[in-house]
Amino acid sequence: MNVRFLRAEDGYTLLETVVSLALFLSVLIPTGVLIGNMFLDDRSDQLQRSLHECESEMTRVITEKDFTNGTKSLGSHLIIERTVIKTDKLIEIEVTSRRSDKEILRLHKTLLSTQ
Repeated sequence: MNVRFLRAEDGYTLLETVVSLALFLSVLIPTGVLIGNMFLDDRSDQLQRSLHECESEMTRVITEKDFTNGTKSLGSHLIIERTVIKTDKLIEIEVTSRRSDKEILRLHKTLLSTQ
């Protein structure tokens, strides 16, 4: 009887371990870079603040029925612009947030006029 057929081959070889480690790191490193950029970059905070300010302005315009164009300047160079277009039965409201010349966010809502 041949001895090599009786021997149990349990465990992993060094090559299998190195390949699995390389595959694991090829997923882990880009994920870590992405998460790190989200925390270190202020674009997500800027977008979140812009969204909050635009939603607040949109809600204020609708509840106060202030259907006029206007611009509001907030701290840190954030500008909120409001454009209202009234037609026979519709009121279109557009709120845009921008920083200097760069547009960050634009919200648009169309309302049915009851008047």
